[in-house]
Amino acid sequence: MLQDRLVERVGGVEPIEVDVRIVAATHRNLAEMVKEGRFREDLWFRLNVFPIHIPPLRQRKSDIPSLVHHFIDRKLKAFGLSEHPVLAPGAMERLTAYAWPGNVRELENMVERALIRHQSRDENLPLRFDDLAGERSDIEVRALLDEKSSRPLTPLMRSCVDTSKPSFNRLTAKSRERMVRPHS
Repeated sequence: MLQDRLVERVGGVEPIEVDVRIVAATHRNLAEMVKEGRFREDLWFRLNVFPIHIPPLRQRKSDIPSLVHHFIDRKLKAFGLSEHPVLAPGAMERLTAYAWPGNVRELENMVERALIRHQSRDENLPLRFDDLAGERSDIEVRALLDEKSSRPLTPLMRSCVDTSKPSFNRLTAKSRERMVRPHS
């Protein structure tokens, strides 16, 4: 199919011409793997028509501001929100200084997490990125819920709760009740 651009349907009698492009991504050195016999040489030659090298995010820090704004816009649309939050002073500098071992996916997750937390706070406050090392522990989540006990979780936060996860079941009954009760 890659070379002839023809496919034949199961039970079909005539080949069908197709116009496809294959985009493949990897962090591995496929040329080296071919030399070592760990990747098929014929497949390598078919895939290696127009290689594009995209360095990891830590090597292109100047892309971070644009990506942050792109992810904020995308997540606001996905969550059905219209109010674009203002970034906290120094937030972009902190994001740019971070090493991003999880690359662009980690940055996208960080933006989503910050937006979720932002919805549970006073929305007039700026968007903060306080947790560059990962998600909060269950203890920190409990403390956040207790701190906000007078204010129910936002619909956005409730939509992100997965009640099948063990961490959810470890939360206190009071916190669990607040997570699943209707927003009033």
